[in-house]
Amino acid sequence: MKTLYTALLFLFTSLLVNAQREISYKVGTPYPVVDAFPKEYFEYEGSIIAIKKAKRDLVIQRLNASTLKLEGKEGYRDMPENYIKEGIIKFDGRLFFFYSLWDKPNRAEQLYYREIDFKKGTFVSEGKRLIRVDGKLSGVGMPDAEYPVRMIGFRGTKKFDISTSADDSKLLIRYNTTCDVYQGNLEKIWSEKIEIPYDYFNHIDFSVDAFGNVFILSKVYLDDTYKDFKKDKSCNYRMGLLKVNGTTRQITQTNIDIKDKFTHTAYIYESSKGAIICAGFYNENGRDGSDAKGVFSATLKKDGSFNEFKTHEIPLEVLNQYVNKKTQARNEKQDDKGKGEFENLVLRKMVTSDDGSVLLIGEQNYIITKTTTSADGKSSTYYKHYFKDLLITKINQDGTLAWMKKLAKRQRGGYGRGGMSFKHFTKENNHYFLFLDNVKNLRAPKDQLPEMHIDGAGGYLTAYKVNDSSGEVNKISILNLKEVTRVDTNELRQFAVNRVLNISDNQFIIEFYKKKKEDVLLRFTINE
Repeated sequence: MKTLYTALLFLFTSLLVNAQREISYKVGTPYPVVDAFPKEYFEYEGSIIAIKKAKRDLVIQRLNASTLKLEGKEGYRDMPENYIKEGIIKFDGRLFFFYSLWDKPNRAEQLYYREIDFKKGTFVSEGKRLIRVDGKLSGVGMPDAEYPVRMIGFRGTKKFDISTSADDSKLLIRYNTTCDVYQGNLEKIWSEKIEIPYDYFNHIDFSVDAFGNVFILSKVYLDDTYKDFKKDKSCNYRMGLLKVNGTTRQITQTNIDIKDKFTHTAYIYESSKGAIICAGFYNENGRDGSDAKGVFSATLKKDGSFNEFKTHEIPLEVLNQYVNKKTQARNEKQDDKGKGEFENLVLRKMVTSDDGSVLLIGEQNYIITKTTTSADGKSSTYYKHYFKDLLITKINQDGTLAWMKKLAKRQRGGYGRGGMSFKHFTKENNHYFLFLDNVKNLRAPKDQLPEMHIDGAGGYLTAYKVNDSSGEVNKISILNLKEVTRVDTNELRQFAVNRVLNISDNQFIIEFYKKKKEDVLLRFTINE
């Protein structure tokens, strides 16, 4: 009786603490696991669709966001052999699975699609061919803003780059120099092989707007060396933007004066008001391509020109946050020479707001490679993946700096991204950055160097809350994955940021593995 009373008291206390938290959670009903990789999740009107590649099968699960229960599962073994997944795209309120096939006898690349019914959790029909291209395609390598680490599990190199407009009303499919634009029901609006008016160039980003116009951002080199800098170390390229008119197909060329800066990474994105915004990171030497001196932004005006290219340097006090004394001294020395930079900074996401402001989200990410040789002469190579601090910058509509914040985070693993990195979402006037943290950081002082979280070793689900207006930062501790109530194994596993799904302004859902060959959904609610 005493044991039962203690258990009930612990459960009641845990639930009470959970109820008082800023972010509370509810545990769903476990269901059989699907051993698969990768796994992707989509939500529409209360239904969650999980698409999982399990050996030969492609499995589609239908989950209920309200009851947190599995409602259906369908396995498909009828996908063609050697298909390459090109993307799962939510477009115009519908969900499409795109894949490509190489037609060897006729030497042609083909793009197919199958629609998935959100309500039934099944494919609507057999695969339908959308595009056929004679000859081999060179493939696409455009970065993914939110998940730039290449996912494995679907073999082969993607041949087509697929994206949607900000309002999801237009779909762009790019292959080689050809762009195809579609509207609802995958009705083709136009297709054009784009004649690029540059001699030496590398494409940086592509975008389509709500009117079917296509924008191509490129690094345009001044000579055939394709080097970023000249012998005198000055910049050897300019930024060029091409606009392909969705009605006339006329190409308009616009240059962006980058003021002899070296653009680190850049995205173009359509704001909710229809403006095209170019923003990213820059440095001033061109040699350390992954290091950032600051952020930049420019907006395409209605007359086809860009407004002033504006830059904002990362202050020394931001660089010196959450680093050891040796790094601080080095930063101070470099800053005196005008060379202080944020090392290994990757642009993950660009978010535009209704007021025309832009939020740039960067993450410190790098890989350390180590090769060892055994006594018998055999060598082994090991990789350590690091996902560390975030740099969050808000730029006002007029290009002025609203605020810039560094968010401390330390994560290390040996198998790619795994359960590391972060998930960003917004609620009203706040931004949330969700990630797994070391439990030791739970009560650590704000200015203390954070302890490293090792991927796969449990962790504390944590969020940074950043006020959009003021930039004020608060750290929220949500739950310890090893101490979750109402899960009979008392431990959750296999956290990954791509398993976090927003279902409303104040709720998100995560699927976890809970051992005993079962998965379970947890729904989190922001209590404000």
